[in-house]
Amino acid sequence: METNSDSSPSVPALPASQEAPVRAAPSLRQRTEAAFRVSSSELAELFDGLTPQAKKDARHHLRVQQITFDMQNEELRQLLAATTVDGHVAVNPLGEQAPVLPDLKARPGRAEAIATNYLSAESLIDQTLSSAQAQRTLHELRVQLIEFDMQSKAFRRTQRDLDIESKRHELVLRDRELRFRQLFEKNSSVMLLIDPLSGQILKANKSATAYYGYPPEKLIGMSINEIILLSPQRIAEEMRRAVHEESSHFQFQHRLATGEVRDVEVHSTPISVGNRIELMSIVHDISERTRAEFALKQSEQALRISEKQMEIAQSISATGSWTYDLASNEIWGSAEGMRIFGLPPVAGNFPIERFQACIAEQDRERVHQSLQGLIHEGHKYDLEFTVMPADGSPARITHSMAILEADVQCKPIKVLGFVQDISKTRMMEERVRQLAFLDPLTALPNRRLLLDRMSQALAANRRSKLFGALIYLDLDNFKPLNDQHGHGAGDMLLMEAAHRLNNCVRAADTVSRIGGDEFVVLLGDLATEQAQAAEQAGKLAEKIRLALAEPYLLPGGSESETIEHHCSASIGVVLIEPQHHSVEGLLKRADAAMYHAKEQGRDRVQFYEAPTEVASEDVVVPG
Repeated sequence: METNSDSSPSVPALPASQEAPVRAAPSLRQRTEAAFRVSSSELAELFDGLTPQAKKDARHHLRVQQITFDMQNEELRQLLAATTVDGHVAVNPLGEQAPVLPDLKARPGRAEAIATNYLSAESLIDQTLSSAQAQRTLHELRVQLIEFDMQSKAFRRTQRDLDIESKRHELVLRDRELRFRQLFEKNSSVMLLIDPLSGQILKANKSATAYYGYPPEKLIGMSINEIILLSPQRIAEEMRRAVHEESSHFQFQHRLATGEVRDVEVHSTPISVGNRIELMSIVHDISERTRAEFALKQSEQALRISEKQMEIAQSISATGSWTYDLASNEIWGSAEGMRIFGLPPVAGNFPIERFQACIAEQDRERVHQSLQGLIHEGHKYDLEFTVMPADGSPARITHSMAILEADVQCKPIKVLGFVQDISKTRMMEERVRQLAFLDPLTALPNRRLLLDRMSQALAANRRSKLFGALIYLDLDNFKPLNDQHGHGAGDMLLMEAAHRLNNCVRAADTVSRIGGDEFVVLLGDLATEQAQAAEQAGKLAEKIRLALAEPYLLPGGSESETIEHHCSASIGVVLIEPQHHSVEGLLKRADAAMYHAKEQGRDRVQFYEAPTEVASEDVVVPG
């Protein structure tokens, strides 16, 4: 018996008296109930939050626990069978007063050994334990057996729930994997899975093989370095940025199997596959967009150049562009347009009232009416007006034209126009006119303008039946002044003579220098009677003679020198009858009368005396 005691490990004994029994069962039940109070749904939720490896470890641990509880339950059943003989409880072979509970962590063989010891000591039961103690010990064993059965069932339920949840997750993952595979394979966009460490293409969908022109077995396994036209170092850096999500959008140039280079836009996202990271890359060909953007940039550059050239052209031609917005009642003006109106030469908007304020008062209403006629009636806007610049610079003569812009409903929305500073043009035109029709020295009408005005006078005389007169004069003693003091002195004398002539005639009369020292005065609207007209012409001719005979004080070569010169005039006069129409004939007659005055001794007035026969070309028959 002592040998059996030494070979058997010590086990905790029940207390000897009934008053202080060991009550481990209630505490164990409470712990069991608390441990399995968690509902299946909550347990599934907790299980769902685990990583795949943690889920695998949990399932393994639960299976181990289930096996352990099964072993413990079997051990208790064997012990209960061994200690119950005809309703009596066996004693401890060592002779202790209390029965011994088995070690719950013992191996299955341990229960068999204890049961054998209890069976060999069956004869001592009645001697060692009272009936009450035996019943209490049996009751405690049964309670533990029931509790362990409860634990085993609870673990089985938990294992079943976890197995169901695991299968559900497996189905979900399988469905997601199938969906992803279909999305990847059947997507019309080019899609690649790339190893960011090696740059190897792990997967490629059908669109990728069709786009790059490689067969699937060739494309899968290729290095992305063979496709992207960048250095390996740059490609590695871009993949690092994509893995760390520093950037997900890239633009590259990809080389196809044919050698063609295409511009692409790549959206790359890191995804977890097991314990490694892969890059999901979606590739879009943007070659057409890139070409369009390049063409747009070229167009924008060409537009900027064109605008600059337009500014230069407008500056050279003194032409500005303007746009009148009817909705805002503002005018946009180009830089040159702003300059014309005396505003800072920078393109911009200004109220139309400011535009109107720069128009000369005598033209303001005319310009306003013309603009309103264009807007409301569609009339032509093409006019000249004077601008009084806002900066106080000299007045400018401008020419402006505009057209109307309407919306799709034909409602006027804008007026598009140009304005040109034609002040220099008008000055040049006036200068040309002066060179063509005026004497450059005296600014008197030259022979051409005189002939034109004589034609107008003849036509007016025929309508009014009034006489006119033509006075032809030549300065006497003019050549000695040129010979003695030079042409400068002669020019000053001619200008003084022109001034005196203008002071002698009416505003409607014409004083002309037709060459050298010869002048012609055209008188119009004299009397209707020939004698009275001759008297009027004679008086004016005499007035001219006296004025020209006054001494001339001309500046000499030095500031203090003054040249005094006496000069007279030989004057020929011819009356212009209403029926005359030959301008050249009148000039010939006046010239003849002037030479007749010179022959008579100069410094005198001589009327033209018609010869006996009058040339037919000099007379117009009435009717």
